[in-house]
Amino acid sequence: MKVLIQTALFLLLGATSIYAQPPSSTPVGTIIQAHQLTKQQHQVQLNLEANQQYVLYLMHPNRNIRQYDLQLGALQPISVRTNRPDQTKQYLLPTLKTDTELNVTIELDGRSTIQLALYRLDPPTAPVWPAGIYDNLTDLQNQTPTHPLHAEVLQVNKSHGYMALGGTSAFYQLKEGRTFSQKAKDAFAFSDGQHLYLNPTMDGRNKDFVQIERYGDWAYAYYLYPVFTQNPQGAVLTNWYRANFVFNLQTGKSLKLNKATLRHLLADAPQLLADFELERQKVRKLKAYFIQYAAL
Repeated sequence: MKVLIQTALFLLLGATSIYAQPPSSTPVGTIIQAHQLTKQQHQVQLNLEANQQYVLYLMHPNRNIRQYDLQLGALQPISVRTNRPDQTKQYLLPTLKTDTELNVTIELDGRSTIQLALYRLDPPTAPVWPAGIYDNLTDLQNQTPTHPLHAEVLQVNKSHGYMALGGTSAFYQLKEGRTFSQKAKDAFAFSDGQHLYLNPTMDGRNKDFVQIERYGDWAYAYYLYPVFTQNPQGAVLTNWYRANFVFNLQTGKSLKLNKATLRHLLADAPQLLADFELERQKVRKLKAYFIQYAAL
């Protein structure tokens, strides 16, 4: 797979290298464009405004992608190798002096797909959600913490899937000394001043929170749910499975992300819905289509 970005070099602000990794795995800023690319050769036009900072975000879910090349004009290209699916790469583009159209050419092998998104990095501002614990959606919308945050944020990785072989997902807990924060157990969400962590059960009896990925007015997150089975000896076994959900930060609407709920959302975007119906691997591409919907 080859990725080629072309533009006039005189537009660059004296950059010798355009490639730098942003500080977090999820871009922080405003999503400008999102594309799910499946053709062997695809061209995408990215419209960049002058004096803005952008991140190009690439995610490829297929194992058979091993390498791609990224180049901007005549600058020295870089080659990225990967040997696992769901590999995400981000590239910090140079600030441009004038409004510019970047033409991205992507060459894929016959079975590959790539998800491409362009983010504009917003200038530093006060945190969207001030640090604190939020007991309800109203306090979250008003950006008014119900309680101050005096606890330590602890990351815990939990296994899921049959016999816990499906991978691990990160959850976050608030601890005060050696005990869990009682306020957090009853909380709707909490913020550390940089990230928002949501209670995925929404029932006030949970100590495990998830860090959201924000796309416009929407949040993307996940939770674990149990499935009980009985072995031949009569013992009950519990396996935990992961489910993804989306949450509207303005309305409080929460949906488990599956084909039915995505079709419900895409009813407001007929062309995107039509594209989704033509997809052969709908389950694998739910998130990509959701991101495109959230960018509308």
